[in-house]
Amino acid sequence: MFFIDISIRIDVITFNIYTMIDKQKEYLLQDNIVIPKSFSMGRKLSYIRTIIDTLINQYNIEKAYIETEDIAGSEIIDIVKTEGVIEELFSNCGVEICK
Repeated sequence: MFFIDISIRIDVITFNIYTMIDKQKEYLLQDNIVIPKSFSMGRKLSYIRTIIDTLINQYNIEKAYIETEDIAGSEIIDIVKTEGVIEELFSNCGVEICK
């Protein structure tokens, strides 16, 4: 079984893909998705969705953990939109979201 931890920030999404072996995390991939500032919000969401969909299919992800940056101001709206798109993608792909 493969897991993904996702941390959503304003301009970057950090993720770790791993499996559990003897109750220890065995990391397969640790990377970032840098979100281009020049993209419109719709294009950013599509970009993120495409990359995460590829990761789900490539690694057969079954469970996901999502964390968001605690901020105030208008940026929180973009983070909430991003989280919503990622949660919707996980739901459509049958990935269990753990909190």
